[in-house]
Amino acid sequence: MITLSLVDPSRPHWREAGAPRPVETVVFVPTGPGPHPVVLLSHGTGGEIADLAWFAEGLAAAGYLVAGVNHHGNTAREPYDPRGFVRWWDRPLDMSVALDGVLARYAADPARIMAAGFSLGGYTAVALAGARMSAAAYAALAASPEDAPPTPEYPDLDADLRAIIDEQDFAGYVAECGRDVRDRRVRAAYLMAPSGGPMLDPDSVARIGAPVRVVWGDADDILPPEAFAKFYLATVPDVSGRSLGAEVGHYDFVRGTLADVVVPDAVTFLAAG
Repeated sequence: MITLSLVDPSRPHWREAGAPRPVETVVFVPTGPGPHPVVLLSHGTGGEIADLAWFAEGLAAAGYLVAGVNHHGNTAREPYDPRGFVRWWDRPLDMSVALDGVLARYAADPARIMAAGFSLGGYTAVALAGARMSAAAYAALAASPEDAPPTPEYPDLDADLRAIIDEQDFAGYVAECGRDVRDRRVRAAYLMAPSGGPMLDPDSVARIGAPVRVVWGDADDILPPEAFAKFYLATVPDVSGRSLGAEVGHYDFVRGTLADVVVPDAVTFLAAG
């Protein structure tokens, strides 16, 4: 495991005026000669790539070069910033920066690039494949934050955000949120208990040309499958998926207890893509 301190000069650092956005990238390099297929990995909101080390290590053992990003402002690796929790579209942009860094440094196969993620990282992966946020849904959520899915990692999110963001900033976010952040180098996406769902423009999801696989737990009370995971099953053209069980909850994906099921499932799917 190697950590790359990459930056994106086109976007700002949230706490250091004039500094570029950090894109801390954790790379899991497989043994043996390359070029290796690449999996871009995105953690859940407020988490870090270490939460998904079980997944990254399993894929690396199967020959994949895994590059995971600790998303600035939205990672436990640094102090939270409320903007990092609501500017979801910054995450797929991070992944493209990470991919550029990996392709420049490692024996990676540019023709075999996939994305994977958990929770908000699932949104990140599918956004790389072409899903866009719905400006109307985002505006409605900004107006009624009490209707948002719970954010246990940051219970004071709304109050902290409104302390530093005004209505004009919100309007700018609404205008920006539906931008196309796809990376056309990404050929497939693997989603674990994904968010997004009703916050996405369904037409953009219906136009995704890459294969997508979705796995979830039926006991997920953070992102209930009927509204989130199954949204993708009903909307993405080339999609497959499965429940991992009636007793599997949202945070089981960060405990590593699902490794024996999820890693082989992901390897089978990614190998076909």
